[in-house]
Amino acid sequence: MNNWQMSAEISDKVISIPAGTAVTDGAGQGYYLKPLEVSVFLDLVPDTTVGLPDLTTADAVDLTAVPVFVNHNMGAKPTGTAVLYSEGNPVE
Repeated sequence: MNNWQMSAEISDKVISIPAGTAVTDGAGQGYYLKPLEVSVFLDLVPDTTVGLPDLTTADAVDLTAVPVFVNHNMGAKPTGTAVLYSEGNPVE
């Protein structure tokens, strides 16, 4: 390890895609990115012709059956409150 010190070798590998970046998939569908995790380290793949997962089953997924969002009718968030816990974990 590097004793948790940033080096040029490490910083050259950092990729940061800002929230709200517009992207378009191969079918022309547009999306906006929203980062969900930070400091996720990915392994290097030296040879992209060997060892990659087979994605043919992913191509067969039918996303038309995904339910649409249904409004929960809970109303607006109360004012003057603070979120202390989320999913049972303290919020810092």
